[in-house]
Amino acid sequence: MPHQKIQMAVKKHIALVAHDNMKDDLLEWTQHNRDLLTR
Repeated sequence: MPHQKIQMAVKKHIALVAHDNMKDDLLEWTQHNRDLLTR
């Protein structure tokens, strides 16, 4: 299957889902990686 380039919006939305009581760990990870997530 050949690669295709598509145009995406400048602002993107992602969903982060914490399973098995891992919400606190996910929140800590997002705070630690905030700069990467806001690019």
